[in-house]
Amino acid sequence: MYGLETSSLAKRIIHLRKFLRISQLELGTRLGVTPMTVSRWETGLGLPTGTGLLKLGILSQEDADTCWWFWNRAGLTTRDVVKVLPVAAKRIRPVIPILRFVKAGASKSKSKSNFLSNPTEDSLVAIPFLPIVAAAGKEVGSSSHELNRARYDKIIAAPKLWCPNPGHTVAMRVKGDSMEPKLFDGYIIVVDQQQTEKTKLNGKMVVVHHDNFGLVVSRFWQLKNSETLISDNREHEPVVWSSAWSVIGKVLWWIGEPKDEQ
Repeated sequence: MYGLETSSLAKRIIHLRKFLRISQLELGTRLGVTPMTVSRWETGLGLPTGTGLLKLGILSQEDADTCWWFWNRAGLTTRDVVKVLPVAAKRIRPVIPILRFVKAGASKSKSKSNFLSNPTEDSLVAIPFLPIVAAAGKEVGSSSHELNRARYDKIIAAPKLWCPNPGHTVAMRVKGDSMEPKLFDGYIIVVDQQQTEKTKLNGKMVVVHHDNFGLVVSRFWQLKNSETLISDNREHEPVVWSSAWSVIGKVLWWIGEPKDEQ
């Protein structure tokens, strides 16, 4: 595995240098290392430091995928970068349009979509519908937790009143039955990634992430001596919270149809 990662890194560095149309000498100068060091990276005989990876990401900003790849290798997530560099949020995902609410009989000029930076409460917002799933129960959810970088090809329009943080709100599907009768398999949930502070999520439905289980939807509870994920369907065992889990966001609301009554 180490060899594969080193090979992948070497290919990325070579790609970047060719993209910039510069020599190993010039790349080394920009990064503050010797040409020999760059040569060792490109042949897989050495690895950049964390600082080197960050600098490589900065040099790759015209190629967003490569930029984030280097930063992720340095241990940064999009959330880390946006915290210290809010302008980076604009580079993570295309701007989502804010759709102005139109009353019946409005003129065509008033019915066009616009890109208001401060939508009013009677506006509609476009929520990205991501092609990923959050597991509810024994299923395994999608492994990706960098939702701001996820591609989407569908949107859901919803009232601004339902989305306190439109720029950080996404939709995804549920897979499994552990949140019945609230959520059934196949339901669509809308998640606010801005709401991740555990002290404010006691008893709330959340989407969380674990390296082994991927994205999971459950209810977060702070008990006397522990923090626990508890399903609404009591046939599923509670899961004790550990450092391996991270909160992705609070579930705001959901869309779905109840199962047909037998």
